[in-house]
Amino acid sequence: NLFRLLVTIENSSFSNEDKFDALALTLNLLINLVQNTKYIYKHLMETNMPDGSTVKIYEYLAKLFCEQESSAAKAESHEENDWMMEDVDDNDFDEESDKKPTNENGANFNRALQKAAGHMENTFVAAFTGVILAVILLRDHTKYAS
Repeated sequence: NLFRLLVTIENSSFSNEDKFDALALTLNLLINLVQNTKYIYKHLMETNMPDGSTVKIYEYLAKLFCEQESSAAKAESHEENDWMMEDVDDNDFDEESDKKPTNENGANFNRALQKAAGHMENTFVAAFTGVILAVILLRDHTKYAS
């Protein structure tokens, strides 16, 4: 059951990279199934999450979308302020300059790159979840729009 897999991934002790990979693959498969299979679509709309939960599957997906989108927005706002080169001189960007970047600037760049990767992962999961929710609304917006 793909919906049980989503919960298992979320609650797992996987590394963030492995969680992202597993979520991306599972959500991608769900997108295809929801678009092309009436049974999966109906199951998604009418069934609760596995393990006795009272939360409907589509409600869980909406919550996942909101959490991931919020995390991406926070990461993006922090990125704007975190990595700025102080006292940058035009000579620092001279192609013929023999100066190499300082270790501090390299470390700052690596930290910014890691944060950007996390931001991208959150955005990606939110986007995939958003596609599933959009398919729901487009398929039968009169019944499930509320």
